[in-house]
This record gives sequence, structure tokens and C-alpha cells, in this order.
Amino acid sequence: MTPSQVVDAQFRAYNDRNLDAFLACYAPDATMTDLSGKTPPIKGASGFRKAFAYLAKPHDGPTVELIGRVVNGPTVIDRERPLIEADGKPLPDVIAVYEVRAGKIVNAWFPPGR
Repeated sequence: MTPSQVVDAQFRAYNDRNLDAFLACYAPDATMTDLSGKTPPIKGASGFRKAFAYLAKPHDGPTVELIGRVVNGPTVIDRERPLIEADGKPLPDVIAVYEVRAGKIVNAWFPPGR
């Protein structure tokens, strides 16, 4: 699969609340980093399973929509819009940067929003 197809698969799995399919898109030693520094990086398969355990719980409809994408070699940059609200207010768009190698996401970075 191309890097874009791998990120598409994890995006679909996230919105479908399919934890196993979501985790299958990531390398066993993958790292996910919130570049705001507010939360520690998520590392490895067990870290991802724990951090995203909520995906195993049912939810009505998709929670994120894809607004735009840029692909440059192994790097996929998505602009995503959460479809859920916090305290009755829309959440800001999110930028996600994925590095894909050998058909798996090895790194994901989330720069700070507003």
C-alpha cells in the first residue's frame, strides 16, 4: 500500500471504531507525539492499545472528517476536522503528520492547534 492508502486505512478504522484495524496500520514500535508537550508520546503496540482503547466502544457515526491532504514520499500531512464538540463548542481543526515506512505508520506528530 502507498503511504496515502495506509493513512486512509487508519483514518477509516478510527471513524469505524475498529481498534484492531486501527492498530494494524501502525508499526509495532511506532511513536505518536503531541508536539504541544501537553501529553507524553505514545510508544509501541501496547502504548497504542492502551491510549486508543476507547475505539473499542460503540459510537454513533464518524468523529473526524478529512479536510485536506498533502503527500510527499513517505510523509502524509492531513488536516482533520473533529465532528464532536467539547462543552458545546466545536473543536479546532487538527494537523496530523504521518511517516509511513514498509506499509506501516512509524511516526505520527500532532502540532499544537490554536
